[in-house]
Amino acid sequence: MARLERRIRDIGGALRRAADLERDGVSARERAALVRDGALVRVRRGWFARAEDWRAWFPEDRHVAAVLAAHRDAATPPLFSHHSAAALLGLPLWRLRAEPVHVISTRCAASGSGIRRHDLRVPRRDLDGVAGVRCTGFERTLLDLARVADEAALVGIADAVLRRAVGAGRGIDPDRVEAWRRGMRERCDDAGGMRGARLLRRVIAFADPRADSVLEGVSRLHFARLGIAVDLQRRVPREDGGHYDVDFELLGLGVLGEADGEAKFTDPGMLGGRTPQEAELRERRRDHWITGSTGRRMIHWGYRDAQSTERFAAMLRAYRIPLPTGRRGAAPTDGTGLLAGPACGRDRASSRTGRRAGSRYARAGAGAAGEPGSDTRGRRTRPRNAHPASTPCARCRRGIVPHRIAPCAPRTSPYAICETPGNRTSIP
Repeated sequence: MARLERRIRDIGGALRRAADLERDGVSARERAALVRDGALVRVRRGWFARAEDWRAWFPEDRHVAAVLAAHRDAATPPLFSHHSAAALLGLPLWRLRAEPVHVISTRCAASGSGIRRHDLRVPRRDLDGVAGVRCTGFERTLLDLARVADEAALVGIADAVLRRAVGAGRGIDPDRVEAWRRGMRERCDDAGGMRGARLLRRVIAFADPRADSVLEGVSRLHFARLGIAVDLQRRVPREDGGHYDVDFELLGLGVLGEADGEAKFTDPGMLGGRTPQEAELRERRRDHWITGSTGRRMIHWGYRDAQSTERFAAMLRAYRIPLPTGRRGAAPTDGTGLLAGPACGRDRASSRTGRRAGSRYARAGAGAAGEPGSDTRGRRTRPRNAHPASTPCARCRRGIVPHRIAPCAPRTSPYAICETPGNRTSIP
């Protein structure tokens, strides 16, 4: 916690209020010019940071800067929640983009000025704080994020919360892990029919404290979706009598894998006084020793490869790793019981897209490659404002409306166009 407080104080010290800049002789016009030139970054209305500091911050640090600015502007100390609480508590936020500041407010649920307010009741046991900034606790933050976050982000946060609760390393007590899962399931039951409860239960069963980073957690999720059984933190004896801990072993494939973030070769704290070239050479020697001593080849991947399951699968194919051809099955277990439970499916956004595609467009079937209305892979493309026959119109929302095959379309076309005035269009 001391490290978190020091990080938040450092970020807060880099923030500059507009009034402070004016006292230093920077007028409003000069301030606007500095923002246009990229020398100054507007964090929030009336708050700024130097561009050098902003570029050095991780996305979570930038969100913390916005949270601190909102905290200093508030008349009464707000209670931060969701992504804002996660950033304050040091939890990893996968693919964090421009997210508004989240606060709990039982008096006013209106949102605005970069703040999203949530009308939720928070019991006293779920209150926490860092460096004088109030926020929801770890388990409550995970519960709240299940309402709005996708599956990959939730897995990374659940791994971190579980790791904090039971510890890390090889001496993890399975009873403590099960007690944490039981407590989280009770929280889900107490929340009733909250949005995201089913997803959260899957993630609770899937969480593993041995995942050292959010990249490892998301990679685990991709492996489970692809039906590849893995074990975490494979120990390999070292030449000096010690040991190496390899992130992943792909069971039955003779492959070991490392999930490497860019910070491994750029963060001064992780470099330990070495240059990036020295760190890369040291990593290469480590790979050679592991490959020679175990007879298993090493593969590496990073954040870009884990952005989606499809990209992750393409990376594995490039390494000539065979992928199961069946449907996505249950998450594999490693024998310890830590990964027992149903597999996590696609994230919520892609699941919604899939349901729409299955209910409205997939019934039309896919055409052969090169046919009209199909792409180069034979997947049916949907013209603008085109709908299958006898379905509600997506534009006018008037229920079942008369549909007719457009005269310019082939008679075998699966699409029909709503003939309601104002919705008419043609299939190219």
